[in-house]
Amino acid sequence: MRDAKLEPARKRAWAGSSCLSIGLNKNCEVIEIKFAVVLCLLLVAFSAWAGTFRDDFEDGNLTGWRQIWWKAPGNWNIENGQLVLNRDHDWVTYQTLADIIVDDVTIEFDAQIEQLFRNYAAIELGLRTQDTDHTAYFSIGRWNNRWIAIGALWWMGRFENWHEVPFPFEMGRWYHFKGIVQGNKFTLFIDGKKILTFNEGRLVKGKVGFGAAGCKARFDNVVITGDGVPDVGPSGYAIQRKALLATTWGKIRCALEIEF
Repeated sequence: MRDAKLEPARKRAWAGSSCLSIGLNKNCEVIEIKFAVVLCLLLVAFSAWAGTFRDDFEDGNLTGWRQIWWKAPGNWNIENGQLVLNRDHDWVTYQTLADIIVDDVTIEFDAQIEQLFRNYAAIELGLRTQDTDHTAYFSIGRWNNRWIAIGALWWMGRFENWHEVPFPFEMGRWYHFKGIVQGNKFTLFIDGKKILTFNEGRLVKGKVGFGAAGCKARFDNVVITGDGVPDVGPSGYAIQRKALLATTWGKIRCALEIEF
């Protein structure tokens, strides 16, 4: 039997929420388990795949990244907590989040061009990259002896939806690059200033990453935010797995609201 004295307190505690009652013949008490427990457990599971990925490369590895290249792979290495690319090639190479597909997303990072190798030399932000024939991107650097910022679609071996503005790029200077995709709108910021915006609706999902062509470039402090992005960092997956496991079980314990 229920203790009538406990009923008002129970009703207040569970007001506004659905619950599942299971009667057990244990000391004549009843266990009540909130449906919220199930919902909370589902949210814990999904939260591991939605958030912000940070990598400052202090761990000395590229775990969690995957290279995509045009024509030939790039020479990537980590020096003093910075990711360095030596790319003596006209075609770009990217580091993208491995096995992650995004739609709306923000990517930002610090980068500089240290040395020029080719007439086309640039830092690039790859947004919704599906493969080497389909990507939307921003490119900032030298193109036919002009220093410009470009926003465009690479579609089946040709440039489409091309937009460009002059940009006074300085060799050896660190810049903060930020690319945002929301719906069909692509926007580029450099050092907090909006540089370029264009609309493109043919690519609705894809990989996200960064890279360079025709130069030696340095990258640091990469931050990628969006649905489907794993919530890890500040050094990629360096120490995240143990912490994530402990945090997940901690959330589960806190979520279980069981009354006897």
